[in-house]
Amino acid sequence: MNRPSTRSLSTPLLALAVIAVALQVVTADCIDYGSLLHWTGGIQTPYFAWTVVGDSDHVYLGDPQNGLYVVDITDPGSPKIVGHLPMPGQSHDREVAGDYLYCADWVEGMQVINVADPTNPGWVGHLSLPGSCNGLTLRDNYVYLANRDLGLCVVDVSDPSSPTLVESEPSLGSPWKVAVDGTHAFVSEHANGLSICPPEP
Repeated sequence: MNRPSTRSLSTPLLALAVIAVALQVVTADCIDYGSLLHWTGGIQTPYFAWTVVGDSDHVYLGDPQNGLYVVDITDPGSPKIVGHLPMPGQSHDREVAGDYLYCADWVEGMQVINVADPTNPGWVGHLSLPGSCNGLTLRDNYVYLANRDLGLCVVDVSDPSSPTLVESEPSLGSPWKVAVDGTHAFVSEHANGLSICPPEP
């Protein structure tokens, strides 16, 4: 008597298992993400709202003509402008950490603003640099700044009232924005694409 082939028995069982798993996936509940994305509120600013960064209760809008606007978003359906500070340059990028807002202020260098009282933002520190400061990101006590003339700049902000340029790395393009992870800094450079370098000062 011929013994049945083990392979011939296992193949149908495997097929049934695959069908069962497939049916479970197909019948699983799906999330309709289209129903989650919708406008909740908004607010009009006098000119352009060019840049935005925020924390849990406030967002900080950069207006190239009128400076910084602080908007209370505790009620997202009814945001309110609660603070304003004129800026000398055009706010191209900014980040907030704790009580301080760091701003790449185009040809006016980098500005540091105290936002501990959102209704009364005030100047804390300033760093003058040649060229235009177009983008920045913050990591620990350092700001990584994309500067048109100097390239990638590393600025020590451990004392926010006295930001200090630690070093700069020239680039071949026009640095615009910068991102930093644990090992590298990534700089977008317009027509020259992307430049990558170690971020540690």
